[in-house]
Amino acid sequence: TFDTAPVVMYPRVVSPFPGNSLEESAQKQAEFTQSSFRKLPGGQNLTVRQEKTYTAANGRAFAIRLFDSGPPPNVAEAAAYTIHNDSMLIVVLSAKSAKALAPHLPALYAALDEVAAMNCIIEK
Repeated sequence: TFDTAPVVMYPRVVSPFPGNSLEESAQKQAEFTQSSFRKLPGGQNLTVRQEKTYTAANGRAFAIRLFDSGPPPNVAEAAAYTIHNDSMLIVVLSAKSAKALAPHLPALYAALDEVAAMNCIIEK
């Protein structure tokens, strides 16, 4: 659990923003997350930094965003966004601090190398 682990990695599947590129959709999703987290206690100083797009071993592109100074317990996160068909997969590496996040970033990239195409139906 998050109480005992230095970091936690988890997936999220959301609807992408139609007609937008991967980077545009990732930016909009990151802005939405930033806006939501800033409303939480301790999240007022949350910052988001765009990193270089990562191309996984299988050729799949991931837009990368780093979140810092967010609300507890997920004070620092790295989020990797990719789009397949009508779904956006977000792989999140969440940590209690930026210092705790940094040494685990290679695990995020290793996991992205293993992501396969998916088909999802998001019920509304």
